[in-house]
Amino acid sequence: MSGLPMKKKIQGIVKAVLSGDTVVIVKPGMPKGGPPPEVRLSLSSLKAPAVKPAGSGGDEPYAWASREFLRKALVGKNVMFIAEYNVPQLNRPMGTIYCENSSGEVESVSRMVLREGLARVRRPNNPKEDRSFDYEELCLLEDEAQEQKIGLFQDGDMPRELGRTILDTPDTVEYLTKVRGKPVAGVVDYIINGSVMKILIQEEPGLYRHLTVCLSGVQSPGFRRPETEESEGANPPAVVAMPFALNAKFYTESVLLQRDVEVVFEGADKSGNLYGQVNEAGSAVRVSENLLRMGYAKTVAWSMQMTSNASVLRATEKSAMKARVGIWHDYVPNPNAAVASTDVYQARVVEIFSGDVIIVADDETGDFRRVCFASLRAPKLGRGSDRDMPVAWEAREYLRQRLIGRRVKVSVDYQRKPQPESPMKDIMSYATITKDRGGKENTEEDIGMGLVAGGFVSLIRHRSDEERARNYEQYVQLEKEATNAKKGIHSDKNIPVRRVNDLTGSENKKRNKDMLSSFADSGPHKGILEYASTGSRYRIYLPSQSCILALALKGVRCPVPSRTLHGESAAQPGQPFGDEALHFVKLSFLQRDVQVDISSVDKTGAFLGTVRLPGQTPQAPMIDIGLSLLSHGYASLNEFFDPDRDEGGQIYSKTQEEAKAADKGIWKDYKVQEAAAQKEVEAQQAAGQVRGRMS
Repeated sequence: MSGLPMKKKIQGIVKAVLSGDTVVIVKPGMPKGGPPPEVRLSLSSLKAPAVKPAGSGGDEPYAWASREFLRKALVGKNVMFIAEYNVPQLNRPMGTIYCENSSGEVESVSRMVLREGLARVRRPNNPKEDRSFDYEELCLLEDEAQEQKIGLFQDGDMPRELGRTILDTPDTVEYLTKVRGKPVAGVVDYIINGSVMKILIQEEPGLYRHLTVCLSGVQSPGFRRPETEESEGANPPAVVAMPFALNAKFYTESVLLQRDVEVVFEGADKSGNLYGQVNEAGSAVRVSENLLRMGYAKTVAWSMQMTSNASVLRATEKSAMKARVGIWHDYVPNPNAAVASTDVYQARVVEIFSGDVIIVADDETGDFRRVCFASLRAPKLGRGSDRDMPVAWEAREYLRQRLIGRRVKVSVDYQRKPQPESPMKDIMSYATITKDRGGKENTEEDIGMGLVAGGFVSLIRHRSDEERARNYEQYVQLEKEATNAKKGIHSDKNIPVRRVNDLTGSENKKRNKDMLSSFADSGPHKGILEYASTGSRYRIYLPSQSCILALALKGVRCPVPSRTLHGESAAQPGQPFGDEALHFVKLSFLQRDVQVDISSVDKTGAFLGTVRLPGQTPQAPMIDIGLSLLSHGYASLNEFFDPDRDEGGQIYSKTQEEAKAADKGIWKDYKVQEAAAQKEVEAQQAAGQVRGRMS
């Protein structure tokens, strides 16, 4: 408070107590444009024992008791004070402070201190020297304290519990093991910046730890020294406050400085700095949240992992961004940033593209949708001649075994436009995928949690303004546990990578013919139907043989579906029911465990054989894919197929005839077409007979 008037009553709020005779008072009311003015005021005619800075040496006897008495009585309280005179040597005003005492009466603070015997009266030899207006009354109170032998007038040594002894800084790991997650009482001694402070933790009466504590998950602007040629000299330049650093520091001072606080230690960084939540004891005010709400701090991803209220902090920061307050006053959203979504729908999983991408069929529309797991990134599967990344195959298999063909709930968390260079052109959806656990509770299982817990995926470290998975904080904790357990991608061992012998493509025609007898004799083979180009032509992975091969169903042919060639925007039309046949195979058989019997190789080098799907139960019969296609009218028997020479051929032939009779699929207009063809034949025969008679 510049230009402090003398002999006038002034209102203020006590910000801090420096000793039993000196306090810092700030102007009341909401500050505008920065912290409010403040004044350091010492009590007129009083001298309390000196309090030394923590760690610089011992305090004078009863200094700590004197300061603590005044701290508990004044900090954060509204007071009225009168500046009476200045001491040029100290460059400090001296005055009298009034506040409510324990009885609710307004009383001079000087008298309160003297009554407890926690200060002495300065008794100048020069009668003209400045003194308090109630100097005589103060002297009487000191005399009474001396007679009663209270406070610093007691006989003998000061009891240890009335002093302050600073213990050595503890080992961080050992200390955290003892106090992590437990509320610990303390007193904030000094505010370094809005999110970092010095706290006194009492271990025993009179014994304290002086710890630096950072608020978990948030970081306020700080103070830095300009980098100049004089920075390393004897007189380095003064520190400069970063934008809103003073505002942040003042706010934290106004709610925490010298308050009794509750500290919940949550972790430490590599340098041994402690992190936790710090709030005034018994208060509902949450400092970290308010710093974010006012734009005086931002979230920090790595320390956010330590705290239990990360989701609240992120939401609070987001609201400050939208309001453009504090450090976000010039915030401009990224035009390419993900957009939050509330889209929720039921679907069936059709394909597992990778450990973090699946294809689903919407229950309502039947459309296939590509969905990415929100906030998760899986190792990449090898494409073509490229090898898989470690754990990529295991991640995909984890999803395939749990999701393929199952119904799930897709809760879209955010959507993002693909990058211009990406081959993907549609809006990409990032969602939380859940499925019913079954049982009476009817609870849902978040599949992403299993991926993270098993070490199959890594967690994306989003920027503070980015959308993320709704269960992101649980993912953070699960990833931490998986890392500690060295699971999956977090393992410190060499992880074996799947090697695949690719037998697809016409260049393998001779090789496949040479391998035919081996495959035929050692069958049937267990495999996975990885890909379907038509309803009857597949790529099948045989784990036991470590190979992937092209296979066409023996004796069964499906219509060619429509397809979009590389570089073309419009799809080339296919044959009737070609798309329906392929859709049926994808819904019913794609990426299922299958049993393959190989019998021959066609002219393109693809193997010919039968593919069967195990039944729902061990007792249930296997499902022949070719037979299923024939029964639905999505396929026809090859013109060279002889049902008498092939085992099960009569069943195939009978099934096709039943589909024809029922007008299914490709046989829908078969009877009409057959009748028309018969009439045409008869007409041609009749015309031939007429020409014969005429000749």
